[in-house]
Amino acid sequence: IPRPPRNSPASGIELMNSAQALEFRHQMTSLKSSAAVEAMFEAYRKVVPFVDNDTVMYPHIATSVQFLNDYEPTC
Repeated sequence: IPRPPRNSPASGIELMNSAQALEFRHQMTSLKSSAAVEAMFEAYRKVVPFVDNDTVMYPHIATSVQFLNDYEPTC
């Protein structure tokens, strides 16, 4: 199955879901991911918050897509 391009809404949604899952893992355990994943997560959380209530998601999706286009890995 081909992966969607980085600037697609599907990629933004995948990033949001991954960040939500990582946030839950941080809350429930002391386990950490790789330095590269944690750095990206920290940068992402500066622009897209943890979603803990029902909310309109399209602004977060658009911000996620922009993040993917702009993000430069540091690790």
